Amino acid sequence: LSRLGYGETTTETIDLKQLGAEVADRMHHAYAITIPVDATGTVTANHEALVRILTIFIDNAIKYAKDPEIRLRPDRLEVLDHGTSLSAEQRARLFDRFYRLDEARDRSGSGLGLSIAAALAEHHHLSVGSEPRPGGGSCFFITFV
Repeated sequence: LSRLGYGETTTETIDLKQLGAEVADRMHHAYAITIPVDATGTVTANHEALVRILTIFIDNAIKYAKDPEIRLRPDRLEVLDHGTSLSAEQRARLFDRFYRLDEARDRSGSGLGLSIAAALAEHHHLSVGSEPRPGGGSCFFITFV
């Protein structure tokens, strides 16, 4: 994490609407897509850590699913996608270093993004996870410990 420049653990009050707009804007510039944002409230956390984790979640949604959405609430920050359903076994390993789903192996990437998100979250006293969405797809989330 220190080599990535995320060793800093200072916190600040973050407006979730502004955070969502910032992340969506970054993704628009990187991928030329518009990501819907539903955000309300504030959190106290490390701004750059939240941006990086959300960016990793969205990047994965763009690569492996479709139609990412951002939903931010003071108790839980979520990136939702519409993709294939993952088994419980697959979902349990998503945050392991170098883990890649079989169907993703022919795509770019090293299988490190989600493990970096998990390590970054732990360093900043956050928790990350993933759960299925009704009708298919995933919800990747950040909670505050």
